[in-house]
Amino acid sequence: MSLPADTEKEKSASKAALISFSSLLGWGFELFDFTTFIYAATLFAPYFFPAADANTSLLYAFATTAVAFFARPVGGFVFGHYGDRMGRKTAWFTSLVGMGVVTLGIACLPTYQQVGIAATVALVSLRLLQGFFLAGEQAGGWVLVAEVSPAKYRALFSGIVAAATPFSGILLSIALFIATALAPGAMYPVWGWRIIFLVGAVPLALALVIRWKAGESVEWKVKAAPKVEKIPLFTAIRTDLRFFLVILFSFAGQALFIYSAVTFLPSFFTLYTKITVPQIATITLVTNILSIAMAPIWGLISDVRKSRKWFIALGFIINAITIYPVMVVIGWSDFWYAMLAKAVLVAFVPMATSALPIWIAENTKSTIRYSMTATGAGFGAEIGRLGPDLEVFLR
Repeated sequence: MSLPADTEKEKSASKAALISFSSLLGWGFELFDFTTFIYAATLFAPYFFPAADANTSLLYAFATTAVAFFARPVGGFVFGHYGDRMGRKTAWFTSLVGMGVVTLGIACLPTYQQVGIAATVALVSLRLLQGFFLAGEQAGGWVLVAEVSPAKYRALFSGIVAAATPFSGILLSIALFIATALAPGAMYPVWGWRIIFLVGAVPLALALVIRWKAGESVEWKVKAAPKVEKIPLFTAIRTDLRFFLVILFSFAGQALFIYSAVTFLPSFFTLYTKITVPQIATITLVTNILSIAMAPIWGLISDVRKSRKWFIALGFIINAITIYPVMVVIGWSDFWYAMLAKAVLVAFVPMATSALPIWIAENTKSTIRYSMTATGAGFGAEIGRLGPDLEVFLR
């Protein structure tokens, strides 16, 4: 097979847009599932983790999220390994199929009251599998977007992928509207959480169709396929341990903020404010539309400025200094103040997220890139996922 030596000529904005949109849907589905699980835990906790009081039951449900994150480093290693050795597309497609099957399975589970401890075991097992598959999805999209995008627009298209975070919030808003309509009143705690999970099947199906049509990374074919590493991750750690640790802690910081301050917010509204479910859905919808618009803008600014490292650092700093005052304002339980506070928060979320994957890709070899990204993100997310648990504990 004859392939051009200059892979840059094979890159196009149209292909990058296709890959980034599919990644947005896939990663958005993943984040939707995590957000949904945290939010729905306030509803389904008694059905899978019955306890003497509601808070204990909820803590058990939140602890189940840790199971998925324990599996993420393993999934990152496996999908990163095969993504580097056998190609990006196959690993990326397989991970999304696995995620979808597991999520739909959770929506259909019997409860503890119906089958006893088997329901709890089944839920924990599915979360374990979900974390495993999820690790390949997130990293695969980042790597493919970086490899198929024209150099001067890499972060722009990565910003489209970063819009997955607010997209998941919009999807949750839609799911909440649908669930409250189909399961009103007393039916909502019983059936609402199942409906919310099932809504995720729509973007999942669309992502799979787009992903099936997407081609393999030419950069991988030219630069990595002819000289694959036996165990890419071991090569990465041996040759560049310092940068691997930088990747890990960067993803940890990103995940800590996203999971505790963004995906946990619908549950925070439910648990600690008097804002109603329709108002929560409205706030989530409006503010996440703003964040979707900002994601590619931040990416484009990063492309123009070029100093990605400092751009990412500034994004992390802004996130850190805004989270506490935003939570205080939301705690006032005023609809309009909560809307404004969350808008400020989510507008800056994509700043670091849009540039971070590109900075990593530009500083790693194609033969180890998927492994570095997937495993680093898996371990980083394991650290970052502690946010919601700590918030509930500290309350």
